[in-house]
Amino acid sequence: MPSRTCIGCRTEREKEELVRLVRYGDRVVVDYKGKLPGRGAYVCPRLPCIEGAMKKRRLERALKSEGALQYQDLPEEIREAIRGRVLGLLGIAAKAGKLASGWNEVRAKWRQLKLILIGEDASENVRQRFAKSGKAFVALT
Repeated sequence: MPSRTCIGCRTEREKEELVRLVRYGDRVVVDYKGKLPGRGAYVCPRLPCIEGAMKKRRLERALKSEGALQYQDLPEEIREAIRGRVLGLLGIAAKAGKLASGWNEVRAKWRQLKLILIGEDASENVRQRFAKSGKAFVALT
């Protein structure tokens, strides 16, 4: 598996664990599919790493930009790219019959579940129930 270095924290990770950024004119854009042309820079999908990449002209140096680049909206763009990717993967899982939705369906497939995603509208009682279950879960916002 190829590895890359995060320009925010300088940690080497597998390429698939990082978010690829490319220069598009004077802007920095998220290339979550890894297919856009041009030189890429990689960052961990964590706010401290993204902020570190935005400081000290690290993005400009990594992307070999002569002038200043526009990237003030980068944290939100990365968040939206990840959100879109997750929703796309959930759609694929649903079509493949690998997704349980709703409390009754989750209970019926409980032993087979690997990951539980809880919507932001879930009650505190539901969140606590999953937290005590021992299953991996993520509360979406």
